[in-house]
Amino acid sequence: MRKLHIAGADIELPKGSFLFIGDEVPKHAKAKVFDPRKRGFDLFKETDYRRSCDFVDGIDTLFERGENTLTKDTGPDFIAECLDRKPKSLERMIPPPGKSVSTGHIWAYGKIQRILRSPVLRRVLCSETDFAFEGVNRKVFARLNRAELGDFDRLAIGLFQIARFKGQIIVEDGGIYLRDNHMNLIREDRLIVKVNDLSELPTGLHKAVMRYEDQVARGVIYDDALELVKAKRLRPIFDKEDSPYNRFIDEAMA
Repeated sequence: MRKLHIAGADIELPKGSFLFIGDEVPKHAKAKVFDPRKRGFDLFKETDYRRSCDFVDGIDTLFERGENTLTKDTGPDFIAECLDRKPKSLERMIPPPGKSVSTGHIWAYGKIQRILRSPVLRRVLCSETDFAFEGVNRKVFARLNRAELGDFDRLAIGLFQIARFKGQIIVEDGGIYLRDNHMNLIREDRLIVKVNDLSELPTGLHKAVMRYEDQVARGVIYDDALELVKAKRLRPIFDKEDSPYNRFIDEAMA
């Protein structure tokens, strides 16, 4: 399913299996909690072409490559080539660059080393044990608290979990984790997302979630209320205060 929650609208958890990513874990009788202070997962378990692409997209999201064409093109390509060799761990995925290496090799090695410099990420992403994310009616809550992890570590774990999990995804803070390369989650009808305001989302994703039929808005800013009412195809009636248009805006901002 797909659903958009804005501002003060609480997320209603669906039935069946899902991965919930948020600062805190909602109370749920059947919750399986992923806590990065205690748990880790295998990045390369059952890696196929699709998961390799998702992993490369995750690296691309973590690190902006600037305008250098060689770096922009060859850095992620080098990582993809290394994934084709079926690495056993993140630590051994990129060999140290020698004297005569490509720009992409240098870029890729530097970015992976940046990830591994974090004690939290090294423990989570290079773990010898693998947290069981998927299963029949398995409800996983990833507790990625910004105060405990920091923005970079939290984003990295969230992106790699989204890439790993193939079922329903629930993102409590879409402005932090989601990028336009997550459009596949919408096309596959498996993204439930909450944002504080619509401007947090990148352009492509923003336009896509505005086409969601299921939208819940509470306490939104006026600009978002106007955008939502337009998406509902409601027109203002200027000489009538009590109209569906005005009622929608009032309820969304309440």
